[in-house]
Amino acid sequence: MKQSIYSKVLTTQVALNIVLMLFIFNQMNIFFFVFQEILLILSLLLKKKNIFLSIVFLPFIFMYSYGLALYTVVQKNSRLAVPIYIVYFIGMLLILIPIVKEKFGKIKQELLRLIALIWLVVVTLHTVGIFRIVTKKENELLYAINASGIVYSFVTFICVYILFKIWGYNFYFNLHVKNMGIRYYSIFILALLFVIWYSFFSVFLGLAQSSDEIFNNWNFSLINPRYSATYQSSIEVILNALEPAISEEIVRYGYIIILLTILKNRKYQLQWSIFISAVFFALSHISNFFNTDQAFDNVISQIIVALGLGCFLGVLLLYTGKIWINILIHFCFDFLVFSITDIGYLTVSVFRQNNGWILKSGIQLCILLVVSYLLMSLNKNILKNNIEKLVG
Repeated sequence: MKQSIYSKVLTTQVALNIVLMLFIFNQMNIFFFVFQEILLILSLLLKKKNIFLSIVFLPFIFMYSYGLALYTVVQKNSRLAVPIYIVYFIGMLLILIPIVKEKFGKIKQELLRLIALIWLVVVTLHTVGIFRIVTKKENELLYAINASGIVYSFVTFICVYILFKIWGYNFYFNLHVKNMGIRYYSIFILALLFVIWYSFFSVFLGLAQSSDEIFNNWNFSLINPRYSATYQSSIEVILNALEPAISEEIVRYGYIIILLTILKNRKYQLQWSIFISAVFFALSHISNFFNTDQAFDNVISQIIVALGLGCFLGVLLLYTGKIWINILIHFCFDFLVFSITDIGYLTVSVFRQNNGWILKSGIQLCILLVVSYLLMSLNKNILKNNIEKLVG
């Protein structure tokens, strides 16, 4: 397809959304409805001069109105729930492609590209909300897929991939690493062993009832996806662990590549790129203040630990050059966390008293930062070669 075709498709999308809003306006706040209609009309009138307007508002409007329209149809005829959800799934994967190619793709400045990526992925996709199109009674599997928001992870994958191709960046899901030897594999195996140990350690650190249970004597009966305190079934645990694993690791790759490009030929290019991407990853957990019922200290603890985990996963990504390894590790970590049972959360941990969460998150942060530094230092040539292949 030529770029002009995407421009025509985008114009058609805007026009259709103006009409669509008229049919679902009773489902929205009147001011929200008027505001969106004005924005859509302006984007048509301004045409080529509306790049900023389109980038900031159109992705959200498209995603929101599309989901709300299908939700409205299902509310009126529940028998259409399953076929409508299939349409919802396919459409969600395609709806942003014209705006991404036609507007986001025209951004030339590296810093603006980074900001645009943050806006598209973190703000747009993660604030749209999930419309409960399918009930659990109608189709348990589709309900779990819908509720997990895993569709958004595939949307993220597609958007980042398309943007990188347009912007001229390399996108390697499985980078071939050169000059691998016994040193490379030894460090890689040690990193994986650390991941396995840390995944369990971080979970039981919050469940330990005594210092003896922090490093050993772990009670594995407190982890069971079938009796998760967070979700109602194993499939929900799997899907809700897979969603952030895919989306957040794809986004991490995007951040790091753009940051490496921005900081090219600068001192501490690697270190700053890893750290800044980890800060973005940590700050993305601020949304848990608003879309979950978690306590304030729990969310702050997540942000602190995410900073360390972001550093480690960032270094590992550049060391292996393989996004899928990061996705697998991220999935396993979240799977364990989501598999904690009610009894596990009811245990009186040494870190659930007074300000124990500060000590707990501080211990995890220190461990992750130390291991990240070691991984970064032990085989610099591999990291250097991979960075050169990734950003030239």
